[in-house]
Amino acid sequence: MKNMLILIFLFASATKAQNNIFDFTIDKRLFISYAFMNAAGNDAEWRKEGMNPIRIDVRNILNAKIDSAFFNKIHKYVYDNHLESWTNYGPYALINNGPPDFNISINYKNSDLDSVSVSKVDGLREYFIEFYHDYDIEKLWKQYQPIIQEENQKYEPYANKALLDITNYCRINNDYFAQKANNISFQKIPLMLYFTAQTLKVNGKIYIITGPSDGNPSESSFYHEALHYPIGEIIKRNTDLINKYSDINSINKAELGYEDWIEFFEDCLVRTIDKRMEAKLFNESQDELLKSIYSEYKIGMILCPYLNEELEKYENINITLEEYFPKLLSNLDFNKERQRLDNFNKNGR
Repeated sequence: MKNMLILIFLFASATKAQNNIFDFTIDKRLFISYAFMNAAGNDAEWRKEGMNPIRIDVRNILNAKIDSAFFNKIHKYVYDNHLESWTNYGPYALINNGPPDFNISINYKNSDLDSVSVSKVDGLREYFIEFYHDYDIEKLWKQYQPIIQEENQKYEPYANKALLDITNYCRINNDYFAQKANNISFQKIPLMLYFTAQTLKVNGKIYIITGPSDGNPSESSFYHEALHYPIGEIIKRNTDLINKYSDINSINKAELGYEDWIEFFEDCLVRTIDKRMEAKLFNESQDELLKSIYSEYKIGMILCPYLNEELEKYENINITLEEYFPKLLSNLDFNKERQRLDNFNKNGR
């Protein structure tokens, strides 16, 4: 009994620093922004079975209300300014103060965004004002807010444990995220595409914005996006080392849309850690883990099998992930990875 009380005390102490850091209140600005994205003609969807039912309903309502002149105007503006991607609408939502004026408000020192990325979207303001006022968007928000809020709230029980899992895996201070932001806002937005997510720090607040998914809420719902913070910092401090291996990217024929090798490397590492943490969380077998690793490999994340092998070694020694990082890369070899890819393309894993 005494040992059990000690364990409970230790767990409570570890999570105390990050208790109350989360906010699960759905942000009206994100609803409006993704509603606009759909109204402007974004029909993309990753899930074979199609869009989320709420997204379908909202699109049908908007299509019935919006006249062709307004649609043509916003559609032209969006595509002329290369704003068709879903990735533009989270940032724009978070840098404006919402209806009725949608004025830009951003502290660059306390945000991930720079003036270049902000200037890319700030021309949307006049269209958002017209969209919101002329097409009853406030009424639409009030209609769907309770449903979206109820779904979002289902993730709350898993949030603090997810951050603790991440800090334990990276072997960093348990209050790491509390030091990074005064608040973390979790936003499950059904107007987005399935299997999409984005993490942004704006005005001192971290936003984890995620589209719908088929899985049930769990700690793993937070892993990928939250991992980008500690992993991204390790990457920034080791870019010269990582760039020594950039020739490996030449064997990758998949077009994944990453800006550069460093961004690609970071996402490979985040995805691999995510899969390993998820496997531990759900007590998956080694075969199940490898299946998920090679599902990433199949779409072009060609470093995931290698990183999976090296991370297994890391987990069995007692140093931080950053301390282990040079060793993590030490066995990365162009010819071996080219041979791995050739074998996979010929035979599968």
